[in-house]
Amino acid sequence: MKKDLFNMRFQKINSQITNTSKTSETKKTIARLKTLVRGKINA
Repeated sequence: MKKDLFNMRFQKINSQITNTSKTSETKKTIARLKTLVRGKINA
């Protein structure tokens, strides 16, 4: 996921990305996964 987000940033800079909402959705997915992992560690 982080690799995809990294690549999307470069595509955005070069105006190659067509779906800009995908970057925010990827960020949210990464945050959800981090939340789940942190919850498992603290439980």
